[in-house]
Amino acid sequence: MLPQPSFTLTIPSVHDGTPLECRIYHPASFSRSSPAAPWKRHAAIFAHPYAPLGGSFDDGIVDIVAAQLLRKGYLLGTFNFRGAGQSGGRTSWTARPERDDYISFVGFMVHYVHGLVSSGDADQQPPVLLMAGYSYGAMITTQLPPLKDLLEFFFSPGSGLHAAQIRLRAEGWAEKQRRHILREAQSQHTTPDSTSDSASPSRLVPANGRLSPISGFTMPRPAYLLVSPLQGLVTHLATMSLMPSILARRRPPQQDPSAEAKLVQNPTLAVFGDCDIFVPVGKLRAWVARLSSQPASHFRGHEIPSAGHFWAEEGVLHAMLDLVCDFTYTLYDGN
Repeated sequence: MLPQPSFTLTIPSVHDGTPLECRIYHPASFSRSSPAAPWKRHAAIFAHPYAPLGGSFDDGIVDIVAAQLLRKGYLLGTFNFRGAGQSGGRTSWTARPERDDYISFVGFMVHYVHGLVSSGDADQQPPVLLMAGYSYGAMITTQLPPLKDLLEFFFSPGSGLHAAQIRLRAEGWAEKQRRHILREAQSQHTTPDSTSDSASPSRLVPANGRLSPISGFTMPRPAYLLVSPLQGLVTHLATMSLMPSILARRRPPQQDPSAEAKLVQNPTLAVFGDCDIFVPVGKLRAWVARLSSQPASHFRGHEIPSAGHFWAEEGVLHAMLDLVCDFTYTLYDGN
């Protein structure tokens, strides 16, 4: 199970400024008194299930899987989509705002990690950024644009844009963490700073113009983890919300081909059960076969017999965790 977060904060969504509730978990290696190996700069994000059905970053599957990533050494981030927990707004019908919510948190995490890395680490291999999700969160993960395209929002945004606020907030929290590490080095009796959201130094906000591109910025190596993905099921969200069936027959929006291509071009694991009540297993098998059979594909899918969408059947949760750990631990140890 996940421990208490290292800090909590809110960020605005690049979609419309909706405030999003976020949690950051530092791996054990951040503590100077820990025997854990030094942090390798790898980070992971885990997105939660459908909010109208109670999904949030407190979901049990999110908690169990994300805890394994943190234990391995990933710097971990979770967030609530709009309409979940203390995030503002409400769940959309199209999933486009939620995609932008995820983009917003990716922007924060990438710039927070960059702010923690010392200049002496610049010659190392780029770190991994694992973008993950369960159920609805996995569906939104598949809709994300390629990481390079996604980060263009934050390259040199105007000072009044939400992307600029996100970047500045990440830089502020990174500076705060660096100060804490320095104080801890000076005294083992240092008390950690408050985890309130007031940590973003106001002095960082520019009066006008645009934020400058970040000097020495290193593009992370993207990877993707999809647990019980609702592949192609934007139309089923209406059914999941118990709305009239006529709404469930609406055609889903066409997915950007580059969004799906990123799953083929980068390490990706999709794990699902053959008894998922939301997605016919034949549809998932066809999707996995299509992506994994493409030339030089890095996409892998694993079907777990007798497993349902919620991983409550006997033995299936451990089988899923074994696959997830093999995949994510290999990514971590590869650098």
